[in-house]
Amino acid sequence: ADSNWPSTPAELSSVETPWSVYDPYVASSEVEGGTPQASFGHLCLLKAVLFVMKQVAALVDGDSATAIGELLLEAIKKFKIPLTVALPVMELVKCLCDTHRTTKQALKGWQKDLVSQMETCVYQGAIFKPDRPLAMPEVETKRLAAALGYLGDLVLVCEESGKKNVSCFSKPESTYTNIHVLATDSVFSDIMSGNPKQHFRIPVPVQAQAIICLGKICLKNEKQAKNLADVFALLLRHFEPVVVRNNAFVVLYDLCVQYTGLVDPRLPMMTRALNDKIRFYRHQAMMVISSLMAEDYVKFRGQTVYRYLTVLADENEEIRSFVESFFTRILIPRQHGLFADVFVKTICALNCWKGHPL
Repeated sequence: ADSNWPSTPAELSSVETPWSVYDPYVASSEVEGGTPQASFGHLCLLKAVLFVMKQVAALVDGDSATAIGELLLEAIKKFKIPLTVALPVMELVKCLCDTHRTTKQALKGWQKDLVSQMETCVYQGAIFKPDRPLAMPEVETKRLAAALGYLGDLVLVCEESGKKNVSCFSKPESTYTNIHVLATDSVFSDIMSGNPKQHFRIPVPVQAQAIICLGKICLKNEKQAKNLADVFALLLRHFEPVVVRNNAFVVLYDLCVQYTGLVDPRLPMMTRALNDKIRFYRHQAMMVISSLMAEDYVKFRGQTVYRYLTVLADENEEIRSFVESFFTRILIPRQHGLFADVFVKTICALNCWKGHPL
């Protein structure tokens, strides 16, 4: 074994983690010798290590398991865990607690403590402050985005989240409202401020993380999913930042898979993305809608037919080729009379002709 590797709990807890949520080595290629590919590879390696640690958790002695858990929890509390691996880290801590009784006792209440800390951070970001600058400082932006990311992962990890009508939040309704405010960029000054229409802009990274956080809440809470489905659909509007639209689109996909039929009324808003000006967003929309149709969560009918057919004329060859392949390999073999049924209506619709009797 390498003599430099920590071999005792005390040595392990003294190791300083060399990465953080926005560590340049992880997040960019500005460091010496760093590349986006290397950063991605670093995170993938980190995920693999965490996965292996979960598998061998039972082989670790109780003291070491406790030390590892304390080290990871401390890193989360100090916002030093990259968002990409936050969920695997929390799952590892939970696994260590479930495997070792001494660790469970030593880390008792760790989920509630983390939830409380992140709730406080989200609350501070969502409330009105008279002396608050119109533009959120970068440090606060990073911290708030990280808190939202951690909070969403905690929702998936906490045991309470899986129980009906039970929330892992200490103040559920207040927390839902705060995250909703951040997701929809609707932090306004109150009437007592003297400028009731003053709007405090929420940075796009914070808004994007808030949408993902709301989505994870909805996956565990059907009532919230029904309440917020229209909110996610509205966030697909063309003037929203592309990262906001993209995250809302992904959340709607997950909700459609989790709660069949919930997203059907919002399909027109989703299929509109197939004709968006931004190639990345069109590609994402095409992949998501194709996946939903392939798995029969969405039917090839109504406006979906016409908008999906227009993608066959997309200026991007990769998108065109994928849609052609989807038609020839999935849709047509599944329904041989597909085009015979919709041909005339499609010609009329694509040419905006309303004279057809049907």
